[in-house]
Amino acid sequence: MSKRFIFYRTGKPTRILASAAAALLLALLAAAAPQVQAGTPVPAAALDAADSANYRVAATLIDPDRLFDAKALAISQGGLDLYVGSANGLIVFSRDTATGDLHFIESHALGDVRALAVSPDSGRVYAAAYWDNSISVYARDPATHTLTQIQIVKDGSGGVTGLVGPGALAMSPGGTFIHVAGEWADALVQCNVATGLLTFLDVQSDDALGTRGLAAIGATIVAPDGGQLYVASTSPGTLSTWQRDPATGMLTFVATIRDGAPGIAGLRLPTVWNACRDAAVGGRSWNDRPRRCAAPSNWSTASPARPRCG
Repeated sequence: MSKRFIFYRTGKPTRILASAAAALLLALLAAAAPQVQAGTPVPAAALDAADSANYRVAATLIDPDRLFDAKALAISQGGLDLYVGSANGLIVFSRDTATGDLHFIESHALGDVRALAVSPDSGRVYAAAYWDNSISVYARDPATHTLTQIQIVKDGSGGVTGLVGPGALAMSPGGTFIHVAGEWADALVQCNVATGLLTFLDVQSDDALGTRGLAAIGATIVAPDGGQLYVASTSPGTLSTWQRDPATGMLTFVATIRDGAPGIAGLRLPTVWNACRDAAVGGRSWNDRPRRCAAPSNWSTASPARPRCG
């Protein structure tokens, strides 16, 4: 019996219709892979296995809304809950503080969660959805460990700008402000979260020469005293310092350390990746890592051509 695979391009994980033999193979793989079930303890070490073959099979073929391409972690105050950001959403685990074991609670579908933040009282969880150009706010139920989405802030809506490709979050000491890095906007967004909801305040953008260090932001962090914010950018490779007003959350640019300056090296990604990003400015990159930067065959025809990065 011949095996035929028909691929449907829907923008979601590819659907595969296979012959009976192929379906049986998938079933056998699923049976052999560890499954994360509600209420089932998951040893802490199993999180490392999320990128192993078994867990990848379970995630991509059986349960695509969970740990596939997990890349962000946050833990609540007191360590009672662990939150995981993946390519397809936000996953919630409760945690046994005595053993470190995890219990799966639920998952929430979002477009590639790359950064997470938890309020100091653990009452709110903030998730940056990269492909959705949005930040979602969730309220936590301490009795059930479940989350309820109470707000979503999107780029271009309600006067909000700079949230194109949000890939990093930094919460201020005390939890009054959140700073959001818009990777594809080359921007840093300031939000007030004193009430638990996001209120857009301001956006800082890079200049034409990139001297402010906001091109392709990879990470950002607020100093413990709240007086400064630091931004690491991958292209062309910079580390910038911003003076911060703890009372208002507003930022003032101070200086940028650039890769290649005397005594400075290692801040820049390889040239092949920078070529990929430069070609993708103005649209989505299929994946922001050199190893999977090549565009798939069903890439939108509206997007500019992108080089294959190997």
